[in-house]
Amino acid sequence: MDKKQKNALLRLTALLMLVPSMIIVPAMATSPSDTSVGDRYAVITIKGEAKTKIQGQLITAPPSVELLVEVRETYQEWVLFKVNCGEIEVDGVTYQVVSGWWRGSYNRATHVGIYEGWARDGNGNNVYFILRTLDLRQTQEGCFMGIGGTFRDPNGNYWSLNLLTYRFEVD
Repeated sequence: MDKKQKNALLRLTALLMLVPSMIIVPAMATSPSDTSVGDRYAVITIKGEAKTKIQGQLITAPPSVELLVEVRETYQEWVLFKVNCGEIEVDGVTYQVVSGWWRGSYNRATHVGIYEGWARDGNGNNVYFILRTLDLRQTQEGCFMGIGGTFRDPNGNYWSLNLLTYRFEVD
């Protein structure tokens, strides 16, 4: 067997080992289809960008989202949940979730979720966040999600949020 044939055989062997792992790992991941009432999930930020225009100038800032949600109801492909606590930071301002006013839903068929509710900054100003999520990739421990969102800060500036986040089940 010459060098070219050995390389081809080596690549084929690696491919045969890789393909089953691509099928088995997502199947073993905690799937939203396994969700039941009372399950709790954390959502944390990996990276992101927030944008607004102030007096015609584009402003960008790194946002951060940390939420703890609890499943309240499941029905067919729908999962309804409540955001129990968390914080969202944009442009150096931290907004604490007002837990009584947050809610969300997740569709298992489309892998799309909506999180929305009021949060309060350190000065007592309330702002309303609307966050739309899309599952990007399941892992053994959770799921990478994209979040697109918006809110209006206390100064009247509308912010657009774009984040890569990670959702995982907590005990």
